[in-house]
Amino acid sequence: MLLITFTVAGDSYAIEAKMVEKVLPPVTLRRIPGADDAVAGILDYMGKALPVVDLAALYTGKACLRKLSSRILIVKYRKPAASHLLGLLVAEATDTMNVDSASLQSANVASKPGMGLGAVLVHNGRWVQLVQPENLFPESLDSALFPGASA
Repeated sequence: MLLITFTVAGDSYAIEAKMVEKVLPPVTLRRIPGADDAVAGILDYMGKALPVVDLAALYTGKACLRKLSSRILIVKYRKPAASHLLGLLVAEATDTMNVDSASLQSANVASKPGMGLGAVLVHNGRWVQLVQPENLFPESLDSALFPGASA
């Protein structure tokens, strides 16, 4: 399984590469007044407004530090009525790793609903946790993304 790795507040995470359509540099985003604090803004992606969620803001309440290694991962995001593309702003997204799915294990700790956290593995002496876009957002943020969209 090919994974794209990144960090949030110093912790290592990964997402399956097959879930990522494109990796972009941290472009200038249009902020949306009144949006959830985790929404970094929107970007023009192929002529359409694409929401970008800051994973550091979602997980820690503090915005992602913009660095040369910061990236926007364009991921497939599914709601019950439709599938959309969504940007995830992350730090240090400059590497991939190939892992055997048998090396994944349960974290054996439940996190809050809507964190999108999956299995963990140890890679080169550090814990890496998978992020699952389909389970990523708390209900309040999930309902704010693509409101009224239909299939």
